[in-house]
Amino acid sequence: MKKILQYLLFIGIGGGLIWYSIASGIINPTKLWEDVSSANLWWVGLMVILMFIAHGSRAARWQMLLEPLGYKPSFMNVNNAIWLGYFANNLVPRLGEVTRCSQLYKSDNIPVDKSLGTVVTDRIFDVVTLFILLIVHFILDFDKLWAFVNQQLSQNKGSEGGSSNLIYTILGIVILVGIVSFIYRKSIVEIALIQTVIEKLKGLLDGLFSIKHLKNPKLFLFYSVMIWAMYWAMGYVPCFHTQQ
Repeated sequence: MKKILQYLLFIGIGGGLIWYSIASGIINPTKLWEDVSSANLWWVGLMVILMFIAHGSRAARWQMLLEPLGYKPSFMNVNNAIWLGYFANNLVPRLGEVTRCSQLYKSDNIPVDKSLGTVVTDRIFDVVTLFILLIVHFILDFDKLWAFVNQQLSQNKGSEGGSSNLIYTILGIVILVGIVSFIYRKSIVEIALIQTVIEKLKGLLDGLFSIKHLKNPKLFLFYSVMIWAMYWAMGYVPCFHTQQ
């Protein structure tokens, strides 16, 4: 009964968002139907397949990060958690990471702090992969990208002073907090809330360093390549549709 109510809740939220989008004019139903009717369903179907492969690869990769921690959730549970996370990101940006960890806690009783640590590792690999792709694209299309960078730098020159002052202010606050924390470190550590935070941070670090104990690093890299290869393909496939 509880699961049925959860599904009904999500359906209700989705229906409410659709109604709001139409009522507020964000979505024009007539224009939307014209676009859908004119779409090439073969290319749309291929996009859906690529999307499932990408998210399935991410689920399999996340499974590998959770295994060294002693947890073996099913692929279906991990995959569902990832899809739920993407749904949450559409409501509130970056909420998806916490949402998918919470979902795994419900389905497999995996502590959120540990699974969140593996998500951080997951994102670090995404950033590294994205950085490598940017370097490759920068080399292949240097002139256009360099012109874009120069354009952005020239547009941001006017706000450079304000940004510098903000950076110095934040840096000063961080240093001040660091000094005070060091002076009163013994008293701070004895606070129950701080002890709880330290315990959660240890769990986060366990998840973060789970990558050191992977059973099959090559398979992990393969999934990483598959994720971003599918993302790239999902951006490339629509080019064929627009040419027809």
